[in-house]
Amino acid sequence: MSDNIEQFRVTIVGPVDAEIAKQGIEQALQAWNYSAESMLQCRAVPQRWPRDTVPVHSPGHDGQEITNRQIIDNADIVFAVFNATLGSPTPRAESGTAEEIHLALRAGKPCHIYFNASPDGPATDERSRLAAYENSLQRSSVLTGTWPDDNTTEDWTQRIITAMNHDIRTLRMGSGSGNTKPVMLDLQHYQATDGDDPWRRQDPIAAEQLDHAAQYRDGVGGLPQNDDKAAEYCRYAALWGYAPAEFALSTLYRDGRGVDKDDTEAWIWTRKAAEHGYPKAQYNLAIAYEYGEGCDIDYGLAAHWYQAAADAGFAPAQNDLGRLYQSGRGVTQDYAMAMIWYRKAAEQNYALSQNNLGVLYGRGLGMEQNRVEANRWYRRAAENGNVLGQYNLGYNYSYGFGTEQNDAEAAHWYDKAAEQGMAEAQFRLGFLYAHGTGVEQNDATAVEWYRKAAMQGHVGAECNLGFMYEMGRGVECDYAQMAYWYRMAADLGNAQAQCNLGLAYGNGRGVSHDDGKALQWYRKAAMQGLAEAQWRIGNCYRDGNGVSKDLDEAERWYRLAARQGYSRATDSLARLRV
Repeated sequence: MSDNIEQFRVTIVGPVDAEIAKQGIEQALQAWNYSAESMLQCRAVPQRWPRDTVPVHSPGHDGQEITNRQIIDNADIVFAVFNATLGSPTPRAESGTAEEIHLALRAGKPCHIYFNASPDGPATDERSRLAAYENSLQRSSVLTGTWPDDNTTEDWTQRIITAMNHDIRTLRMGSGSGNTKPVMLDLQHYQATDGDDPWRRQDPIAAEQLDHAAQYRDGVGGLPQNDDKAAEYCRYAALWGYAPAEFALSTLYRDGRGVDKDDTEAWIWTRKAAEHGYPKAQYNLAIAYEYGEGCDIDYGLAAHWYQAAADAGFAPAQNDLGRLYQSGRGVTQDYAMAMIWYRKAAEQNYALSQNNLGVLYGRGLGMEQNRVEANRWYRRAAENGNVLGQYNLGYNYSYGFGTEQNDAEAAHWYDKAAEQGMAEAQFRLGFLYAHGTGVEQNDATAVEWYRKAAMQGHVGAECNLGFMYEMGRGVECDYAQMAYWYRMAADLGNAQAQCNLGLAYGNGRGVSHDDGKALQWYRKAAMQGLAEAQWRIGNCYRDGNGVSKDLDEAERWYRLAARQGYSRATDSLARLRV
Protein backbone atom coordinates (compact mmCIF):
# COMPACT_ATOMS: atom_id res chain seq x y z
CA MET A 1 0.00 0.00 0.00
CA SER A 2 1.24 3.51 -0.82
CA ASP A 3 2.85 5.55 1.96
CA ASN A 4 1.22 8.67 0.48
CA ILE A 5 -2.32 7.84 1.57
CA GLU A 6 -4.02 11.00 2.83
CA GLN A 7 -6.00 10.45 6.02
CA PHE A 8 -9.27 12.19 6.89
CA ARG A 9 -10.57 11.96 10.47
CA VAL A 10 -14.28 11.12 10.38
CA THR A 11 -16.06 11.54 13.71
CA ILE A 12 -19.30 9.59 14.26
CA VAL A 13 -21.55 10.92 17.05
CA GLY A 14 -25.01 10.20 18.40
CA PRO A 15 -26.89 9.27 21.58
CA VAL A 16 -26.45 5.81 23.05
CA ASP A 17 -29.68 4.49 21.49
CA ALA A 18 -28.30 5.19 17.97
CA GLU A 19 -25.50 2.64 18.33
CA ILE A 20 -26.73 0.47 15.45
CA ALA A 21 -26.72 3.42 13.06
CA LYS A 22 -23.23 4.44 14.19
CA GLN A 23 -21.99 0.92 13.52
CA GLY A 24 -23.61 1.07 10.09
CA ILE A 25 -21.76 4.29 9.25
CA GLU A 26 -18.47 2.79 10.33
CA GLN A 27 -19.08 -0.27 8.16
CA ALA A 28 -19.90 2.01 5.21
CA LEU A 29 -16.64 3.88 5.80
CA GLN A 30 -14.77 0.58 5.63
CA ALA A 31 -16.44 -0.12 2.27
CA TRP A 32 -15.52 3.40 1.08
CA ASN A 33 -11.90 2.91 2.15
CA TYR A 34 -11.65 -0.23 0.02
CA SER A 35 -11.96 1.86 -3.15
CA ALA A 36 -10.70 5.23 -1.91
CA GLU A 37 -7.26 3.99 -0.89
CA SER A 38 -6.42 2.90 -4.43
CA MET A 39 -8.46 5.37 -6.45
CA LEU A 40 -8.41 8.58 -4.38
CA GLN A 41 -5.22 7.84 -2.44
CA CYS A 42 -6.93 8.57 0.86
CA ARG A 43 -8.71 6.80 3.69
CA ALA A 44 -11.24 7.62 6.38
CA VAL A 45 -10.14 7.18 9.99
CA PRO A 46 -13.31 6.77 12.08
CA GLN A 47 -13.43 8.37 15.55
CA ARG A 48 -16.06 7.58 18.19
CA TRP A 49 -16.70 8.14 21.86
CA PRO A 50 -15.61 6.45 24.09
CA ARG A 51 -13.33 4.24 21.99
CA ASP A 52 -11.18 7.04 20.62
CA THR A 53 -11.19 9.42 23.59
CA VAL A 54 -8.96 9.47 26.64
CA PRO A 55 -10.23 10.32 30.15
CA VAL A 56 -8.15 13.23 31.43
CA HIS A 57 -8.48 15.69 34.29
CA SER A 58 -8.81 19.26 33.04
CA PRO A 59 -9.81 21.74 35.79
CA GLY A 60 -12.57 24.07 34.68
CA HIS A 61 -13.69 21.84 31.80
CA ASP A 62 -16.47 19.24 31.85
CA GLY A 63 -16.41 15.86 30.12
CA GLN A 64 -18.21 17.08 27.02
CA GLU A 65 -15.64 19.86 26.49
CA ILE A 66 -12.83 17.31 26.77
CA THR A 67 -14.58 15.04 24.24
CA ASN A 68 -15.01 18.00 21.91
CA ARG A 69 -11.30 18.72 22.00
CA GLN A 70 -10.35 15.12 21.31
CA ILE A 71 -12.68 14.08 18.48
CA ILE A 72 -14.55 17.18 17.23
CA ASP A 73 -11.88 19.89 17.01
CA ASN A 74 -9.55 17.60 15.02
CA ALA A 75 -12.28 16.08 12.82
CA ASP A 76 -12.33 16.69 9.07
CA ILE A 77 -15.86 15.30 8.61
CA VAL A 78 -18.67 14.61 11.09
CA PHE A 79 -21.60 12.18 10.86
CA ALA A 80 -24.35 12.54 13.48
CA VAL A 81 -27.26 10.13 13.97
CA PHE A 82 -30.34 10.13 16.20
CA ASN A 83 -32.74 7.29 16.94
CA ALA A 84 -35.53 8.07 19.43
CA THR A 85 -33.74 10.30 21.95
CA LEU A 86 -31.86 13.60 21.85
CA GLY A 87 -29.51 12.78 24.71
CA SER A 88 -28.55 14.45 27.98
CA PRO A 89 -28.28 18.25 28.04
CA THR A 90 -24.93 19.99 28.52
CA PRO A 91 -24.35 23.44 30.06
CA ARG A 92 -24.14 24.81 26.51
CA ALA A 93 -26.55 22.81 24.31
CA GLU A 94 -29.65 20.62 24.19
CA SER A 95 -27.45 17.51 24.35
CA GLY A 96 -23.88 16.34 23.90
CA THR A 97 -24.57 15.35 20.29
CA ALA A 98 -26.28 18.71 19.63
CA GLU A 99 -23.22 20.50 21.02
CA GLU A 100 -20.91 18.44 18.80
CA ILE A 101 -23.03 19.27 15.75
CA HIS A 102 -23.00 22.98 16.65
CA LEU A 103 -19.22 23.03 16.95
CA ALA A 104 -18.77 21.20 13.65
CA LEU A 105 -21.13 23.53 11.79
CA ARG A 106 -19.56 26.63 13.34
CA ALA A 107 -16.11 25.46 12.25
CA GLY A 108 -17.35 24.94 8.70
CA LYS A 109 -16.73 21.19 8.76
CA PRO A 110 -18.81 18.89 6.52
CA CYS A 111 -21.49 17.62 8.92
CA HIS A 112 -24.13 15.04 7.93
CA ILE A 113 -27.10 14.70 10.29
CA TYR A 114 -29.55 11.80 10.09
CA PHE A 115 -32.73 11.00 12.04
CA ASN A 116 -34.39 7.58 12.23
CA ALA A 117 -37.15 7.44 9.64
CA SER A 118 -39.39 5.32 11.91
CA PRO A 119 -38.10 4.97 15.49
CA ASP A 120 -39.67 2.25 17.66
CA GLY A 121 -41.81 2.94 20.69
CA PRO A 122 -44.62 5.33 21.69
CA ALA A 123 -44.40 9.12 21.69
CA THR A 124 -42.56 10.45 24.76
CA ASP A 125 -41.27 13.76 26.09
CA GLU A 126 -37.82 12.72 24.86
CA ARG A 127 -39.22 12.10 21.38
CA SER A 128 -40.74 15.60 21.51
CA ARG A 129 -37.37 17.10 22.46
CA LEU A 130 -35.80 15.34 19.50
CA ALA A 131 -38.51 16.61 17.12
CA ALA A 132 -38.08 20.15 18.41
CA TYR A 133 -34.34 19.95 17.83
CA GLU A 134 -34.82 18.63 14.30
CA ASN A 135 -37.21 21.51 13.60
CA SER A 136 -34.69 24.02 14.96
CA LEU A 137 -32.06 22.70 12.55
CA GLN A 138 -34.45 23.01 9.64
CA ARG A 139 -35.35 26.59 10.64
CA SER A 140 -31.63 27.34 10.56
CA SER A 141 -31.45 25.96 6.99
CA VAL A 142 -29.38 22.97 8.13
CA LEU A 143 -30.10 20.03 5.84
CA THR A 144 -30.84 16.69 7.49
CA GLY A 145 -31.56 13.19 6.25
CA THR A 146 -33.03 9.92 7.50
CA TRP A 147 -31.54 6.52 8.15
CA PRO A 148 -33.54 3.32 7.72
CA ASP A 149 -34.22 0.76 10.42
CA ASP A 150 -32.16 -1.70 8.41
CA ASN A 151 -29.01 0.42 8.21
CA THR A 152 -27.04 -2.37 6.55
CA THR A 153 -28.90 -1.88 3.26
CA GLU A 154 -26.97 -1.08 0.11
CA ASP A 155 -28.86 2.21 -0.21
CA TRP A 156 -27.75 3.38 3.25
CA THR A 157 -24.16 2.36 2.58
CA GLN A 158 -24.23 4.15 -0.77
CA ARG A 159 -25.56 7.31 0.86
CA ILE A 160 -22.58 7.37 3.23
CA ILE A 161 -20.19 6.66 0.34
CA THR A 162 -21.74 9.45 -1.73
CA ALA A 163 -21.43 11.85 1.22
CA MET A 164 -17.75 10.94 1.63
CA ASN A 165 -17.04 11.42 -2.07
CA HIS A 166 -18.68 14.85 -1.91
CA ASP A 167 -16.72 15.85 1.18
CA ILE A 168 -13.36 14.76 -0.18
CA ARG A 169 -14.01 16.82 -3.30
CA THR A 170 -14.90 19.83 -1.16
CA LEU A 171 -11.91 19.49 1.16
CA ARG A 172 -9.48 18.99 -1.70
CA MET A 173 -10.78 21.85 -3.82
CA GLY A 174 -9.51 24.46 -1.37
CA SER A 175 -6.23 24.83 -3.26
CA GLY A 176 -5.61 25.35 -6.94
CA SER A 177 -9.25 25.86 -7.79
CA GLY A 178 -9.02 29.49 -8.78
CA ASN A 179 -10.91 30.56 -5.67
CA THR A 180 -10.31 34.28 -5.19
CA LYS A 181 -11.45 34.58 -1.58
CA PRO A 182 -8.88 36.90 0.03
CA VAL A 183 -6.46 35.35 2.48
CA MET A 184 -5.65 37.14 5.71
CA LEU A 185 -2.12 38.41 5.99
CA ASP A 186 -0.07 36.08 8.15
CA LEU A 187 2.89 36.19 10.51
CA GLN A 188 5.37 36.95 7.74
CA HIS A 189 3.70 40.34 7.24
CA TYR A 190 4.86 41.82 10.55
CA GLN A 191 8.48 42.00 9.48
CA ALA A 192 9.68 45.60 9.39
CA THR A 193 8.85 47.13 6.01
CA ASP A 194 9.13 50.55 4.43
CA GLY A 195 5.41 50.99 5.00
CA ASP A 196 5.99 50.74 8.76
CA ASP A 197 8.50 53.62 8.85
CA PRO A 198 6.01 56.24 10.16
CA TRP A 199 5.18 54.00 13.13
CA ARG A 200 8.82 53.09 13.73
CA ARG A 201 9.85 56.74 13.81
CA GLN A 202 7.02 57.54 16.19
CA ASP A 203 7.86 54.76 18.68
CA PRO A 204 11.36 53.30 18.16
CA ILE A 205 11.29 51.39 21.48
CA ALA A 206 8.10 49.50 20.60
CA ALA A 207 9.51 48.93 17.11
CA GLU A 208 12.60 47.32 18.63
CA GLN A 209 10.41 45.05 20.77
CA LEU A 210 8.52 43.92 17.68
CA ASP A 211 11.84 43.26 15.92
CA HIS A 212 12.76 40.97 18.83
CA ALA A 213 9.40 39.22 18.46
CA ALA A 214 10.14 38.55 14.78
CA GLN A 215 13.61 37.22 15.67
CA TYR A 216 12.20 34.85 18.28
CA ARG A 217 9.50 33.74 15.86
CA ASP A 218 12.04 32.81 13.18
CA GLY A 219 15.01 31.87 15.40
CA VAL A 220 17.35 34.45 13.82
CA GLY A 221 19.57 37.30 15.04
CA GLY A 222 21.28 35.03 17.57
CA LEU A 223 17.98 34.26 19.35
CA PRO A 224 16.42 30.77 19.62
CA GLN A 225 13.11 30.03 17.94
CA ASN A 226 10.49 30.57 20.63
CA ASP A 227 6.83 31.34 19.91
CA ASP A 228 6.12 32.13 23.56
CA LYS A 229 8.83 34.79 23.60
CA ALA A 230 7.61 36.14 20.27
CA ALA A 231 4.13 36.55 21.73
CA GLU A 232 5.54 38.14 24.89
CA TYR A 233 7.44 40.82 22.98
CA CYS A 234 4.50 41.41 20.66
CA ARG A 235 2.29 42.02 23.68
CA TYR A 236 4.79 44.44 25.24
CA ALA A 237 4.76 46.59 22.12
CA ALA A 238 1.02 46.21 21.50
CA LEU A 239 0.12 47.41 24.98
CA TRP A 240 1.82 50.72 24.12
CA GLY A 241 -0.56 51.10 21.19
CA TYR A 242 2.06 50.32 18.55
CA ALA A 243 -0.10 49.42 15.56
CA PRO A 244 2.30 47.00 13.81
CA ALA A 245 2.58 45.06 17.09
CA GLU A 246 -1.19 45.03 17.57
CA PHE A 247 -1.46 43.57 14.11
CA ALA A 248 1.27 41.02 14.82
CA LEU A 249 -0.44 39.95 18.05
CA SER A 250 -3.70 39.46 16.17
CA THR A 251 -2.01 37.03 13.79
CA LEU A 252 -0.57 35.08 16.73
CA TYR A 253 -4.04 34.70 18.25
CA ARG A 254 -5.51 33.72 14.90
CA ASP A 255 -2.87 31.05 14.26
CA GLY A 256 -2.35 29.92 17.87
CA ARG A 257 1.39 30.61 18.02
CA GLY A 258 2.68 31.39 21.50
CA VAL A 259 -0.90 31.92 22.69
CA ASP A 260 -4.11 29.87 22.67
CA LYS A 261 -5.87 30.15 19.34
CA ASP A 262 -8.71 32.65 19.78
CA ASP A 263 -10.54 34.19 16.80
CA THR A 264 -12.31 36.75 18.98
CA GLU A 265 -9.07 37.95 20.59
CA ALA A 266 -7.52 38.08 17.12
CA TRP A 267 -10.41 40.26 15.94
CA ILE A 268 -10.00 42.60 18.95
CA TRP A 269 -6.31 43.24 18.27
CA THR A 270 -6.92 43.53 14.54
CA ARG A 271 -9.55 46.18 15.27
CA LYS A 272 -7.15 48.10 17.53
CA ALA A 273 -4.46 48.19 14.85
CA ALA A 274 -6.99 49.10 12.15
CA GLU A 275 -8.32 52.00 14.20
CA HIS A 276 -4.72 53.19 14.57
CA GLY A 277 -4.57 53.40 10.78
CA TYR A 278 -2.50 50.29 10.01
CA PRO A 279 -3.45 49.19 6.44
CA LYS A 280 -2.56 45.52 6.87
CA ALA A 281 -4.84 45.31 9.90
CA GLN A 282 -7.56 47.24 8.11
CA TYR A 283 -7.36 44.67 5.34
CA ASN A 284 -7.58 41.70 7.72
CA LEU A 285 -10.47 43.36 9.57
CA ALA A 286 -12.33 43.76 6.28
CA ILE A 287 -11.88 40.06 5.56
CA ALA A 288 -13.09 39.22 9.07
CA TYR A 289 -16.27 41.23 8.56
CA GLU A 290 -16.85 39.84 5.06
CA TYR A 291 -16.54 36.20 6.10
CA GLY A 292 -17.50 36.30 9.79
CA GLU A 293 -14.09 35.32 11.17
CA GLY A 294 -14.21 36.22 14.88
CA CYS A 295 -17.21 38.54 14.39
CA ASP A 296 -20.62 38.67 12.73
CA ILE A 297 -20.71 39.07 8.96
CA ASP A 298 -21.20 42.73 8.00
CA TYR A 299 -20.60 43.56 4.34
CA GLY A 300 -20.96 47.29 4.94
CA LEU A 301 -18.16 47.28 7.51
CA ALA A 302 -16.10 45.02 5.24
CA ALA A 303 -16.39 47.63 2.48
CA HIS A 304 -15.53 50.40 4.97
CA TRP A 305 -12.27 48.78 6.03
CA TYR A 306 -11.29 47.70 2.50
CA GLN A 307 -11.81 51.35 1.55
CA ALA A 308 -9.61 52.56 4.42
CA ALA A 309 -6.74 50.27 3.43
CA ALA A 310 -7.27 50.98 -0.28
CA ASP A 311 -7.09 54.74 0.33
CA ALA A 312 -3.72 54.11 1.97
CA GLY A 313 -2.53 52.55 -1.29
CA PHE A 314 -2.60 48.93 -0.12
CA ALA A 315 -2.95 46.94 -3.37
CA PRO A 316 -4.71 43.81 -2.00
CA ALA A 317 -7.37 46.04 -0.43
CA GLN A 318 -7.76 48.00 -3.67
CA ASN A 319 -8.37 44.72 -5.48
CA ASP A 320 -10.95 43.48 -2.98
CA LEU A 321 -12.74 46.82 -2.91
CA GLY A 322 -13.00 46.49 -6.68
CA ARG A 323 -14.36 42.99 -6.19
CA LEU A 324 -17.09 44.32 -3.88
CA TYR A 325 -18.07 46.96 -6.43
CA GLN A 326 -18.15 44.32 -9.16
CA SER A 327 -20.44 42.04 -7.15
CA GLY A 328 -22.43 44.68 -5.27
CA ARG A 329 -21.55 43.24 -1.88
CA GLY A 330 -21.65 45.90 0.84
CA VAL A 331 -21.78 48.67 -1.79
CA THR A 332 -23.97 49.54 -4.76
CA GLN A 333 -22.83 47.52 -7.77
CA ASP A 334 -20.73 49.79 -9.96
CA TYR A 335 -18.48 48.37 -12.69
CA ALA A 336 -16.85 51.75 -13.26
CA MET A 337 -15.75 51.91 -9.62
CA ALA A 338 -14.61 48.28 -9.82
CA MET A 339 -12.41 49.20 -12.77
CA ILE A 340 -10.96 52.23 -10.96
CA TRP A 341 -9.85 50.16 -7.98
CA TYR A 342 -8.66 47.18 -10.02
CA ARG A 343 -6.58 49.55 -12.13
CA LYS A 344 -5.01 51.21 -9.07
CA ALA A 345 -3.87 47.79 -7.82
CA ALA A 346 -2.90 46.56 -11.29
CA GLU A 347 -0.66 49.58 -11.78
CA GLN A 348 1.17 48.45 -8.63
CA ASN A 349 1.74 45.18 -10.50
CA TYR A 350 -0.81 43.30 -8.36
CA ALA A 351 -1.40 40.27 -10.57
CA LEU A 352 -4.89 39.33 -9.38
CA SER A 353 -6.16 42.81 -10.24
CA GLN A 354 -4.55 42.56 -13.65
CA ASN A 355 -6.57 39.41 -14.24
CA ASN A 356 -9.73 41.02 -12.87
CA LEU A 357 -9.32 43.98 -15.23
CA GLY A 358 -9.09 41.45 -18.04
CA VAL A 359 -12.38 39.92 -16.90
CA LEU A 360 -14.15 43.30 -17.05
CA TYR A 361 -12.84 43.94 -20.56
CA GLY A 362 -13.43 40.37 -21.72
CA ARG A 363 -17.05 40.25 -20.55
CA GLY A 364 -17.86 43.85 -21.40
CA LEU A 365 -18.91 44.67 -17.83
CA GLY A 366 -19.65 48.39 -17.62
CA MET A 367 -18.06 49.02 -21.02
CA GLU A 368 -17.97 47.76 -24.57
CA GLN A 369 -16.47 44.28 -24.76
CA ASN A 370 -12.79 44.39 -25.78
CA ARG A 371 -11.12 40.99 -25.81
CA VAL A 372 -7.87 42.36 -27.20
CA GLU A 373 -7.52 44.61 -24.14
CA ALA A 374 -8.64 41.71 -21.94
CA ASN A 375 -5.79 39.59 -23.29
CA ARG A 376 -3.30 42.39 -22.65
CA TRP A 377 -4.21 42.33 -18.95
CA TYR A 378 -4.48 38.54 -18.83
CA ARG A 379 -0.95 38.33 -20.21
CA ARG A 380 0.41 40.74 -17.60
CA ALA A 381 -1.27 38.70 -14.88
CA ALA A 382 -0.07 35.42 -16.40
CA GLU A 383 3.52 36.59 -16.71
CA ASN A 384 3.35 37.63 -13.06
CA GLY A 385 2.40 34.05 -12.19
CA ASN A 386 -1.32 34.53 -11.57
CA VAL A 387 -3.08 31.21 -12.16
CA LEU A 388 -6.35 32.80 -13.29
CA GLY A 389 -4.56 34.99 -15.80
CA GLN A 390 -2.71 31.97 -17.16
CA TYR A 391 -5.91 29.98 -17.53
CA ASN A 392 -7.87 32.84 -19.09
CA LEU A 393 -5.11 33.57 -21.58
CA GLY A 394 -4.94 29.87 -22.50
CA TYR A 395 -8.71 29.74 -22.91
CA ASN A 396 -8.73 32.73 -25.26
CA TYR A 397 -5.94 31.22 -27.36
CA SER A 398 -7.89 27.95 -27.50
CA TYR A 399 -11.00 29.62 -28.93
CA GLY A 400 -9.41 32.56 -30.75
CA PHE A 401 -11.02 35.22 -28.55
CA GLY A 402 -9.23 38.55 -29.07
CA THR A 403 -6.30 36.83 -30.75
CA GLU A 404 -5.53 34.33 -33.48
CA GLN A 405 -6.52 30.82 -32.46
CA ASN A 406 -3.36 28.99 -31.36
CA ASP A 407 -3.58 25.55 -29.74
CA ALA A 408 0.11 25.46 -28.88
CA GLU A 409 -0.15 28.75 -26.96
CA ALA A 410 -3.31 27.48 -25.29
CA ALA A 411 -1.48 24.35 -24.17
CA HIS A 412 1.46 26.45 -22.93
CA TRP A 413 -0.69 28.61 -20.65
CA TYR A 414 -2.97 25.76 -19.54
CA ASP A 415 0.21 23.94 -18.52
CA LYS A 416 1.32 26.93 -16.43
CA ALA A 417 -2.03 27.04 -14.63
CA ALA A 418 -2.19 23.25 -14.32
CA GLU A 419 1.21 23.15 -12.65
CA GLN A 420 -0.19 25.53 -10.02
CA GLY A 421 -2.96 23.01 -9.32
CA MET A 422 -5.94 24.56 -11.11
CA ALA A 423 -8.32 21.67 -11.79
CA GLU A 424 -10.02 23.20 -14.84
CA ALA A 425 -6.65 23.82 -16.49
CA GLN A 426 -5.54 20.28 -15.68
CA PHE A 427 -8.71 18.92 -17.28
CA ARG A 428 -8.30 21.01 -20.44
CA LEU A 429 -4.62 20.12 -20.71
CA GLY A 430 -5.51 16.44 -20.39
CA PHE A 431 -8.03 16.86 -23.19
CA LEU A 432 -5.39 18.44 -25.46
CA TYR A 433 -2.99 15.53 -24.83
CA ALA A 434 -5.74 12.96 -25.41
CA HIS A 435 -6.53 14.48 -28.81
CA GLY A 436 -3.05 15.69 -29.80
CA THR A 437 -4.24 19.29 -30.04
CA GLY A 438 -1.41 21.82 -29.69
CA VAL A 439 0.80 19.10 -28.18
CA GLU A 440 2.05 15.70 -29.27
CA GLN A 441 -0.68 13.14 -28.63
CA ASN A 442 0.05 11.21 -25.43
CA ASP A 443 -2.61 9.16 -23.66
CA ALA A 444 -0.46 8.52 -20.59
CA THR A 445 0.04 12.26 -20.07
CA ALA A 446 -3.66 12.85 -20.66
CA VAL A 447 -4.48 10.33 -17.94
CA GLU A 448 -1.99 12.01 -15.60
CA TRP A 449 -3.69 15.40 -15.97
CA TYR A 450 -7.20 13.95 -15.87
CA ARG A 451 -6.30 12.18 -12.64
CA LYS A 452 -4.92 15.34 -11.04
CA ALA A 453 -8.12 17.20 -11.88
CA ALA A 454 -10.34 14.27 -10.84
CA MET A 455 -8.60 14.10 -7.47
CA GLN A 456 -9.83 17.66 -6.92
CA GLY A 457 -13.38 16.64 -7.83
CA HIS A 458 -13.52 17.97 -11.39
CA VAL A 459 -16.55 16.18 -12.79
CA GLY A 460 -15.48 16.29 -16.46
CA ALA A 461 -12.09 14.85 -15.57
CA GLU A 462 -13.74 12.07 -13.56
CA CYS A 463 -15.87 11.12 -16.56
CA ASN A 464 -12.94 11.25 -18.99
CA LEU A 465 -10.72 9.26 -16.65
CA GLY A 466 -13.40 6.58 -16.54
CA PHE A 467 -13.40 6.56 -20.35
CA MET A 468 -9.60 6.13 -20.46
CA TYR A 469 -9.86 3.11 -18.15
CA GLU A 470 -12.72 1.71 -20.23
CA MET A 471 -10.76 1.98 -23.47
CA GLY A 472 -7.35 1.14 -22.02
CA ARG A 473 -5.88 4.41 -23.24
CA GLY A 474 -2.80 5.48 -21.29
CA VAL A 475 -3.60 2.85 -18.65
CA GLU A 476 -4.45 -0.82 -18.65
CA CYS A 477 -8.13 -1.49 -19.28
CA ASP A 478 -9.78 -1.72 -15.86
CA TYR A 479 -13.57 -1.89 -15.67
CA ALA A 480 -13.65 -1.51 -11.89
CA GLN A 481 -11.77 1.79 -12.16
CA MET A 482 -13.98 2.74 -15.12
CA ALA A 483 -17.17 2.21 -13.12
CA TYR A 484 -15.75 3.98 -10.08
CA TRP A 485 -14.92 7.18 -11.92
CA TYR A 486 -18.15 7.13 -13.92
CA ARG A 487 -20.03 6.83 -10.61
CA MET A 488 -18.12 9.77 -9.12
CA ALA A 489 -19.07 11.97 -12.07
CA ALA A 490 -22.59 10.57 -12.34
CA ASP A 491 -23.34 11.42 -8.71
CA LEU A 492 -22.55 15.05 -9.54
CA GLY A 493 -24.96 15.03 -12.47
CA ASN A 494 -22.65 14.54 -15.46
CA ALA A 495 -25.03 13.22 -18.13
CA GLN A 496 -22.43 11.34 -20.17
CA ALA A 497 -21.08 9.63 -17.05
CA GLN A 498 -24.62 8.67 -16.03
CA CYS A 499 -25.22 7.11 -19.43
CA ASN A 500 -21.85 5.32 -19.36
CA LEU A 501 -22.54 4.01 -15.86
CA GLY A 502 -25.89 2.71 -17.07
CA LEU A 503 -24.10 0.88 -19.87
CA ALA A 504 -21.68 -0.61 -17.32
CA TYR A 505 -24.64 -2.01 -15.34
CA GLY A 506 -26.26 -3.23 -18.55
CA ASN A 507 -23.10 -5.10 -19.58
CA GLY A 508 -21.97 -6.09 -16.07
CA ARG A 509 -18.59 -4.41 -16.53
CA GLY A 510 -16.96 -3.24 -13.30
CA VAL A 511 -20.28 -3.69 -11.48
CA SER A 512 -22.78 -6.50 -11.14
CA HIS A 513 -25.14 -6.82 -14.09
CA ASP A 514 -28.39 -5.03 -13.23
CA ASP A 515 -30.77 -3.93 -15.99
CA GLY A 516 -32.90 -2.00 -13.51
CA LYS A 517 -29.98 0.14 -12.42
CA ALA A 518 -28.89 0.55 -16.02
CA LEU A 519 -32.31 2.00 -16.86
CA GLN A 520 -32.20 4.20 -13.76
CA TRP A 521 -28.95 5.85 -14.86
CA TYR A 522 -30.07 6.14 -18.48
CA ARG A 523 -33.15 8.03 -17.26
CA LYS A 524 -31.03 10.47 -15.25
CA ALA A 525 -28.96 11.26 -18.33
CA ALA A 526 -31.99 11.37 -20.64
CA MET A 527 -33.72 13.89 -18.38
CA GLN A 528 -30.77 16.18 -19.12
CA GLY A 529 -31.39 15.76 -22.84
CA LEU A 530 -28.56 13.36 -23.68
CA ALA A 531 -29.59 11.76 -26.99
CA GLU A 532 -27.51 8.61 -26.47
CA ALA A 533 -29.29 7.93 -23.17
CA GLN A 534 -32.69 8.46 -24.77
CA TRP A 535 -31.74 5.96 -27.47
CA ARG A 536 -30.58 3.42 -24.88
CA ILE A 537 -33.88 3.76 -22.98
CA GLY A 538 -35.60 3.00 -26.27
CA ASN A 539 -33.49 -0.16 -26.52
CA CYS A 540 -34.54 -1.18 -23.00
CA TYR A 541 -38.23 -0.88 -23.91
CA ARG A 542 -37.66 -2.62 -27.24
CA ASP A 543 -35.91 -5.61 -25.65
CA GLY A 544 -37.63 -5.64 -22.24
CA ASN A 545 -34.41 -5.04 -20.29
CA GLY A 546 -35.16 -3.71 -16.80
CA VAL A 547 -38.72 -2.88 -17.87
CA SER A 548 -41.68 -4.54 -19.58
CA LYS A 549 -41.31 -4.71 -23.35
CA ASP A 550 -43.21 -1.82 -24.95
CA LEU A 551 -42.60 -0.91 -28.59
CA ASP A 552 -44.69 2.28 -28.39
CA GLU A 553 -42.57 3.55 -25.51
CA ALA A 554 -39.43 2.49 -27.36
CA GLU A 555 -40.60 4.51 -30.37
CA ARG A 556 -41.22 7.57 -28.17
CA TRP A 557 -37.67 7.52 -26.82
CA TYR A 558 -36.15 6.84 -30.24
CA ARG A 559 -37.99 9.86 -31.62
CA LEU A 560 -36.71 12.08 -28.80
CA ALA A 561 -33.14 11.10 -29.64
CA ALA A 562 -33.70 11.30 -33.41
CA ARG A 563 -34.96 14.87 -33.13
CA GLN A 564 -31.50 15.77 -31.88
CA GLY A 565 -29.94 14.23 -34.98
CA TYR A 566 -28.76 11.07 -33.24
CA SER A 567 -28.29 8.72 -36.20
CA ARG A 568 -28.43 5.48 -34.20
CA ALA A 569 -31.93 6.43 -33.03
CA THR A 570 -32.99 7.14 -36.62
CA ASP A 571 -31.75 3.68 -37.67
CA SER A 572 -33.51 2.03 -34.72
CA LEU A 573 -36.77 3.74 -35.61
CA ALA A 574 -36.55 2.46 -39.17
CA ARG A 575 -36.06 -1.14 -37.97
CA LEU A 576 -38.38 -1.08 -34.93
CA ARG A 577 -41.49 -2.66 -36.44
CA VAL A 578 -39.95 -4.46 -39.40
